[in-house]
Amino acid sequence: MITYNISVKNILRNIQIILKNIGLDFVKLKKLIYLKKYIKDFIEFKKLNVKINFIMPILGEHVENNSNFDRHYFYHETIVSSYIFKDNPKKHVDVRSRLSSFIGNVASFRGIEFFDLRSSNIKHDNITLKKMDLLNLPREYENYTDSLSCLYVIEHIGLGRYGDTINPEGPKVRYLNLIKMLNK
Repeated sequence: MITYNISVKNILRNIQIILKNIGLDFVKLKKLIYLKKYIKDFIEFKKLNVKINFIMPILGEHVENNSNFDRHYFYHETIVSSYIFKDNPKKHVDVRSRLSSFIGNVASFRGIEFFDLRSSNIKHDNITLKKMDLLNLPREYENYTDSLSCLYVIEHIGLGRYGDTINPEGPKVRYLNLIKMLNK
């Protein structure tokens, strides 16, 4: 049985996530305090007689540093990528990890088959895209690969978030199907 612990903090966080997903990021609104600096810099740039085709205010980057990144994803993805590089498997398959970072990291040094329920328009010589619903593993993908990754995804399966079927047992079914994909 699944139980939920709902607190005011969780409710507010969820409201913030919902608003952000529809384009209203109130956390970023605080960056409006840097609008004055942006206008000052824009005027100074314009005085240099440079042709400006368009403007796109990005505020607050002057106070950020390179330490402002998601350490969890960065370290997790680089460690797993290094394992794949070191092990050099015959075939590496990934199921729905982050295309914009992890898949790109691995594709920089080897071929990778990328399975997802959703379509993608990425074109890369080292990435082979395959559409598949891991809740319903096709028999052809059983005993399929000697190397498999699946980062940050299992816990979301069965929630309908990616177009998958609503299924409270989704993570368990998916885990068992991932095991089936591995060579004996």
